[in-house]
Amino acid sequence: MQAACCTKAACILAKLQGKTNTSIYDPSTVVGKLLKDYWGRNGFDCKFIVSDTVSPNRKAWARYEEGSNKATIIISKDYMNNATTLQMANTIIHEAIHAYIFAELVLLDPLSYPLKNNKGVYLSLDLDFASNWDLFCGTNQHEYMAKYSNTMEIGLKEFISRNDLGQTFTDEELRYMSWSGLTGTDAYVKNAKNDPTFSTKVHEVLNKMIVVSKECN
Repeated sequence: MQAACCTKAACILAKLQGKTNTSIYDPSTVVGKLLKDYWGRNGFDCKFIVSDTVSPNRKAWARYEEGSNKATIIISKDYMNNATTLQMANTIIHEAIHAYIFAELVLLDPLSYPLKNNKGVYLSLDLDFASNWDLFCGTNQHEYMAKYSNTMEIGLKEFISRNDLGQTFTDEELRYMSWSGLTGTDAYVKNAKNDPTFSTKVHEVLNKMIVVSKECN
């Protein structure tokens, strides 16, 4: 494993955070706000690592180190090298939301994580875990993350504004793009049922994502 610094992942993360020469991050951006509100509070820390040992069928994953205030987002080196910048940005935002949920839970009750049997902590959250208890405790965090599709959409729009991709994307395309990591969830299936063209449009925009630049500069 290696720290994500000085890699394409680091460049993309910096753009997602709105970094400049005079600031660590722009707290008005999606990822910047997560850093400001959660990762920098009470000693909680989230780091990004690039690894060449990630399973071939996995792009990245967020891991909480139980018993500590640390989370790690591990990015596949092979995926990083072969993905376009927009694919990588999409993945980083997705994993950052996972880390956000981990951080929120740990900060509320560090001793009870992963909270499989502690409904009381979920009930105290502002994130409406209560009505999603069965889904979340069924270990399918993606079912809950479907609530964050708008966060994904905003984050992608922010990234595109900071990076020349060689082509443009409409707000509608970004909305479909935001569902790319949530296929198979109940919310995705419901959208597809209500709109017969939904899945087709998601796959169309995914195909458009793979032909943008792989370079972040």
